[in-house]
Amino acid sequence: KTVGFLDGHKEVDPVMSFPEDVYTNISERYNIKTVVLKNGEEIAPEVDALLVVGPQEEIGEREKYDIDQFLMKGKPVGFFLDQYDVNMQQFTSVKVKNGLDDLVAGYGVSQDKGMIMDFQCQRVNVQSRQGPFILQNIVSFPPLPIALDFKKDNPIVKELERVTLVFASPLQIKLPAGSRSLKAETIIKTSDRSWLHENPLYLSPMIQFQPQAADRRGPFNAAVTVEGKFASFYADK
Repeated sequence: KTVGFLDGHKEVDPVMSFPEDVYTNISERYNIKTVVLKNGEEIAPEVDALLVVGPQEEIGEREKYDIDQFLMKGKPVGFFLDQYDVNMQQFTSVKVKNGLDDLVAGYGVSQDKGMIMDFQCQRVNVQSRQGPFILQNIVSFPPLPIALDFKKDNPIVKELERVTLVFASPLQIKLPAGSRSLKAETIIKTSDRSWLHENPLYLSPMIQFQPQAADRRGPFNAAVTVEGKFASFYADK
Protein backbone atom coordinates (compact mmCIF):
# COMPACT_ATOMS: atom_id res chain seq x y z
CA LYS A 1 0.00 0.00 0.00
CA THR A 2 1.10 3.56 -0.75
CA VAL A 3 0.39 6.57 1.50
CA GLY A 4 0.61 9.98 -0.14
CA PHE A 5 1.57 13.14 1.75
CA LEU A 6 0.33 16.37 0.20
CA ASP A 7 3.15 18.86 -0.38
CA GLY A 8 3.60 22.37 -1.75
CA HIS A 9 1.83 24.45 0.95
CA LYS A 10 4.40 24.29 3.76
CA GLU A 11 2.99 21.02 5.07
CA VAL A 12 4.71 19.02 7.78
CA ASP A 13 7.52 16.97 6.24
CA PRO A 14 7.17 13.42 7.59
CA VAL A 15 10.88 12.70 7.12
CA MET A 16 12.11 15.82 8.92
CA SER A 17 9.32 16.44 11.45
CA PHE A 18 7.86 13.10 12.52
CA PRO A 19 9.46 11.38 15.52
CA GLU A 20 11.90 8.79 14.20
CA ASP A 21 9.97 5.84 15.61
CA VAL A 22 6.71 7.10 14.10
CA TYR A 23 8.23 7.59 10.65
CA THR A 24 10.00 4.24 10.82
CA ASN A 25 6.75 2.50 11.77
CA ILE A 26 4.91 4.09 8.83
CA SER A 27 7.69 3.51 6.29
CA GLU A 28 8.04 -0.16 7.28
CA ARG A 29 4.34 -0.77 6.64
CA TYR A 30 3.68 1.48 3.65
CA ASN A 31 5.32 3.05 0.66
CA ILE A 32 5.49 6.82 1.13
CA LYS A 33 4.94 9.17 -1.79
CA THR A 34 4.96 12.97 -1.98
CA VAL A 35 1.87 14.35 -3.74
CA VAL A 36 2.11 17.75 -5.48
CA LEU A 37 -1.03 19.05 -7.20
CA LYS A 38 -0.12 22.62 -8.12
CA ASN A 39 0.51 21.75 -11.76
CA GLY A 40 -3.02 20.45 -12.30
CA GLU A 41 -1.93 16.84 -11.99
CA GLU A 42 -4.27 14.24 -10.56
CA ILE A 43 -3.25 12.15 -7.59
CA ALA A 44 -1.31 9.15 -8.90
CA PRO A 45 -3.44 5.99 -9.12
CA GLU A 46 -0.98 4.00 -7.02
CA VAL A 47 -1.72 6.22 -3.98
CA ASP A 48 -4.10 4.32 -1.69
CA ALA A 49 -4.54 6.98 1.01
CA LEU A 50 -3.78 10.69 1.23
CA LEU A 51 -2.66 12.64 4.30
CA VAL A 52 -2.91 16.43 4.48
CA VAL A 53 -0.71 17.37 7.42
CA GLY A 54 -0.50 20.96 8.65
CA PRO A 55 -0.54 23.07 5.47
CA GLN A 56 0.41 26.68 6.26
CA GLU A 57 -0.47 28.16 2.86
CA GLU A 58 -3.79 28.25 1.03
CA ILE A 59 -4.74 25.24 -1.07
CA GLY A 60 -6.38 26.28 -4.34
CA GLU A 61 -9.76 25.21 -5.67
CA ARG A 62 -8.29 22.96 -8.35
CA GLU A 63 -6.23 21.12 -5.74
CA LYS A 64 -9.23 20.82 -3.44
CA TYR A 65 -11.20 19.38 -6.35
CA ASP A 66 -8.50 16.77 -6.92
CA ILE A 67 -8.61 15.81 -3.23
CA ASP A 68 -12.41 15.61 -3.42
CA GLN A 69 -12.27 13.36 -6.48
CA PHE A 70 -9.72 11.12 -4.78
CA LEU A 71 -12.19 10.67 -1.92
CA MET A 72 -15.01 9.99 -4.40
CA LYS A 73 -13.02 6.97 -5.58
CA GLY A 74 -13.50 5.45 -2.14
CA LYS A 75 -9.94 6.18 -1.02
CA PRO A 76 -9.38 7.61 2.49
CA VAL A 77 -8.13 11.13 3.19
CA GLY A 78 -6.75 12.25 6.55
CA PHE A 79 -6.82 15.95 7.42
CA PHE A 80 -4.50 17.07 10.24
CA LEU A 81 -5.06 20.82 10.22
CA ASP A 82 -3.70 23.66 12.32
CA GLN A 83 -5.80 26.70 13.05
CA TYR A 84 -2.81 28.60 14.45
CA ASP A 85 0.85 28.92 13.49
CA VAL A 86 2.82 29.44 16.70
CA ASN A 87 6.24 31.10 16.76
CA MET A 88 8.03 29.27 19.58
CA GLN A 89 10.77 31.91 19.84
CA GLN A 90 8.34 34.77 20.49
CA PHE A 91 5.40 32.64 21.71
CA THR A 92 2.98 34.44 19.41
CA SER A 93 0.38 32.89 17.15
CA VAL A 94 -1.26 33.88 13.87
CA LYS A 95 -4.25 32.35 12.15
CA VAL A 96 -3.54 29.82 9.42
CA LYS A 97 -5.45 30.24 6.16
CA ASN A 98 -5.21 26.88 4.42
CA GLY A 99 -8.45 27.20 2.43
CA LEU A 100 -9.77 23.84 3.59
CA ASP A 101 -12.45 24.86 6.10
CA ASP A 102 -15.33 24.68 3.61
CA LEU A 103 -14.15 21.41 2.08
CA VAL A 104 -13.78 19.60 5.41
CA ALA A 105 -17.06 21.06 6.69
CA GLY A 106 -18.71 19.68 3.58
CA TYR A 107 -17.68 16.22 4.75
CA GLY A 108 -19.16 16.83 8.21
CA VAL A 109 -16.36 18.22 10.41
CA SER A 110 -15.48 21.78 11.42
CA GLN A 111 -13.01 23.48 13.77
CA ASP A 112 -14.17 25.84 16.49
CA LYS A 113 -12.41 29.17 16.81
CA GLY A 114 -9.83 29.09 19.57
CA MET A 115 -7.20 26.83 21.09
CA ILE A 116 -7.67 24.04 23.61
CA MET A 117 -6.01 24.53 26.98
CA ASP A 118 -5.79 21.72 29.51
CA PHE A 119 -4.40 21.34 33.02
CA GLN A 120 -3.63 17.76 31.94
CA CYS A 121 -0.74 18.90 29.78
CA GLN A 122 2.85 18.57 28.68
CA ARG A 123 5.62 20.08 30.78
CA VAL A 124 8.25 22.19 29.01
CA ASN A 125 11.71 23.48 29.84
CA VAL A 126 11.88 27.28 30.20
CA GLN A 127 14.98 29.41 30.54
CA SER A 128 15.08 32.81 32.23
CA ARG A 129 17.96 35.17 33.01
CA GLN A 130 18.59 36.76 36.38
CA GLY A 131 21.66 38.94 36.27
CA PRO A 132 24.59 36.82 35.04
CA PHE A 133 22.71 33.58 35.68
CA ILE A 134 20.50 31.54 33.36
CA LEU A 135 17.85 29.62 35.26
CA GLN A 136 15.96 26.63 33.95
CA ASN A 137 12.49 25.67 35.08
CA ILE A 138 10.14 22.89 34.01
CA VAL A 139 6.57 24.18 33.90
CA SER A 140 3.19 22.84 32.87
CA PHE A 141 2.09 24.22 29.49
CA PRO A 142 -1.72 24.01 28.96
CA PRO A 143 -1.53 24.78 25.19
CA LEU A 144 -0.06 21.26 24.83
CA PRO A 145 -2.82 19.02 26.23
CA ILE A 146 -2.16 15.36 26.93
CA ALA A 147 -5.02 13.20 25.69
CA LEU A 148 -5.67 9.88 27.41
CA ASP A 149 -9.24 9.27 26.25
CA PHE A 150 -9.30 7.08 23.12
CA LYS A 151 -11.99 5.03 21.41
CA LYS A 152 -10.18 1.77 21.89
CA ASP A 153 -12.23 -0.23 19.37
CA ASN A 154 -11.05 2.08 16.58
CA PRO A 155 -7.97 0.68 14.79
CA ILE A 156 -6.43 4.14 14.34
CA VAL A 157 -6.01 4.73 18.08
CA LYS A 158 -6.39 1.32 19.70
CA GLU A 159 -2.67 1.03 20.48
CA LEU A 160 -2.26 4.57 21.82
CA GLU A 161 -1.89 5.26 25.54
CA ARG A 162 -1.31 9.01 25.42
CA VAL A 163 -0.94 11.73 22.81
CA THR A 164 0.29 15.30 23.17
CA LEU A 165 -1.92 17.66 21.19
CA VAL A 166 0.02 20.57 19.72
CA PHE A 167 -1.93 23.86 19.71
CA ALA A 168 -5.14 22.05 18.83
CA SER A 169 -8.66 23.37 18.25
CA PRO A 170 -11.93 21.59 19.09
CA LEU A 171 -13.74 19.69 16.36
CA GLN A 172 -17.48 19.66 15.76
CA ILE A 173 -19.33 16.92 13.90
CA LYS A 174 -22.21 18.09 11.70
CA LEU A 175 -22.92 15.62 8.93
CA PRO A 176 -24.47 16.95 5.72
CA ALA A 177 -28.26 16.79 5.51
CA GLY A 178 -29.47 13.51 4.07
CA SER A 179 -26.15 11.76 4.56
CA ARG A 180 -27.58 8.59 6.06
CA SER A 181 -24.70 6.47 4.77
CA LEU A 182 -22.10 8.42 6.78
CA LYS A 183 -21.00 7.40 10.25
CA ALA A 184 -18.99 9.77 12.47
CA GLU A 185 -17.30 9.10 15.76
CA THR A 186 -14.90 10.82 18.11
CA ILE A 187 -11.69 8.85 18.58
CA ILE A 188 -9.68 11.23 20.81
CA LYS A 189 -11.02 13.55 23.53
CA THR A 190 -9.35 15.99 25.88
CA SER A 191 -9.82 15.78 29.64
CA ASP A 192 -12.59 17.33 31.69
CA ARG A 193 -9.95 19.81 32.92
CA SER A 194 -9.68 21.43 29.49
CA TRP A 195 -11.11 24.72 28.33
CA LEU A 196 -11.24 26.85 25.17
CA HIS A 197 -9.05 29.95 24.84
CA GLU A 198 -10.70 31.93 22.05
CA ASN A 199 -7.92 34.47 21.42
CA PRO A 200 -4.57 32.72 21.91
CA LEU A 201 -2.35 35.51 20.63
CA TYR A 202 0.44 35.20 23.23
CA LEU A 203 1.43 31.80 24.60
CA SER A 204 4.48 32.23 26.79
CA PRO A 205 5.07 29.30 29.16
CA MET A 206 5.62 31.90 31.88
CA ILE A 207 1.92 32.82 31.76
CA GLN A 208 -0.29 31.36 34.45
CA PHE A 209 -3.00 30.03 32.14
CA GLN A 210 -6.39 29.90 33.84
CA PRO A 211 -9.91 29.47 32.43
CA GLN A 212 -12.19 32.48 32.60
CA ALA A 213 -15.79 32.29 33.73
CA ALA A 214 -17.12 32.63 30.17
CA ASP A 215 -14.75 30.06 28.64
CA ARG A 216 -16.20 26.82 27.31
CA ARG A 217 -15.14 23.76 29.26
CA GLY A 218 -14.12 20.35 27.94
CA PRO A 219 -13.88 17.54 27.20
CA PHE A 220 -13.46 18.47 23.53
CA ASN A 221 -13.26 16.40 20.38
CA ALA A 222 -9.60 16.35 19.33
CA ALA A 223 -9.83 13.76 16.54
CA VAL A 224 -12.83 12.35 14.68
CA THR A 225 -13.48 9.99 11.81
CA VAL A 226 -16.23 10.04 9.19
CA GLU A 227 -16.85 6.90 7.15
CA GLY A 228 -19.27 5.94 4.41
CA LYS A 229 -20.27 7.08 0.94
CA PHE A 230 -19.58 10.79 0.56
CA ALA A 231 -21.24 13.20 -1.81
CA SER A 232 -18.79 15.32 -3.77
CA PHE A 233 -18.24 18.78 -2.31
CA TYR A 234 -18.36 20.04 -5.89
CA ALA A 235 -21.53 18.18 -6.92
CA ASP A 236 -23.62 21.36 -7.20
CA LYS A 237 -20.82 23.74 -8.18
